[in-house]
Amino acid sequence: MEHQLENLRIRWFNDACYEIKLPNGKGILIDPFIDDSKFRVKSSDDVEAADYILISHTHFDHVMDLGKVSRRFDSKIFAGNLSGIELAKYFDIPGYRMNLCGSGDTIFTEDFKMECFRGKHTKLGEFDRPSNWPENLQKENLKPDAMAMNLAGSYEYLSYLITLPSGFRILVWGGGADVDAAMHAKEYRPDISIAQLPRESTDEIACLYAAIGGRAIFPHHHDTFLEMGEEGLLRIEEVVEKTRQRAPDTMVIRPEKGKWYQIVTKVSLLEEE
Repeated sequence: MEHQLENLRIRWFNDACYEIKLPNGKGILIDPFIDDSKFRVKSSDDVEAADYILISHTHFDHVMDLGKVSRRFDSKIFAGNLSGIELAKYFDIPGYRMNLCGSGDTIFTEDFKMECFRGKHTKLGEFDRPSNWPENLQKENLKPDAMAMNLAGSYEYLSYLITLPSGFRILVWGGGADVDAAMHAKEYRPDISIAQLPRESTDEIACLYAAIGGRAIFPHHHDTFLEMGEEGLLRIEEVVEKTRQRAPDTMVIRPEKGKWYQIVTKVSLLEEE
């Protein structure tokens, strides 16, 4: 006799965008930036389910497909208190879809409990100085009215901890590998994580990944390193190996874009010998 405790699927689109298919078939989409990404292998039309959409922050490379996807699925959108209004204005999203939240909030849905906590963007140097955003938007061929949305994205960052009815915990984390993140990560105790591969040293990233722990970590925003060729691949391999040394029971997955990964936990009765 076998009792299946959990059966969910997860796949990486590109950049920070992941899709999670829950055991009941409903979907969670994270940071929907697909169609305009130079790293894309699939389109936003390939999203299978987006009953819920989580927005970490409102920089353009995390949100540009939000309008079309949320209309298609009538999604419940979760975004920060500061940036959510600008997000809704830019994509003309009706208020009933928007669920604004902040650090320390706990949200209950019919499918999971979700805790929100503060994050901090990685260091971008002068890129996200307010006076530089108009030039940056022009380089990305974005409309000037994206200015307010992108500016808010530089100052507000949310991560999420999802707990399914079975108790299975999924961490959606982004931001730099700083001391604050590492200290808090020890408290989250997820089963699996979707966690940014930031710009800090491989030692700093591995320390953070080890603090997060859990059974598996799916990285995001590492397209840039993949694009670097051998040097970038070496950086990713260093993170994988250094995490293994610090946390032998935590596996860093190197996902193929657009491919589903299945996560199954079950209890089986052993036949008597």
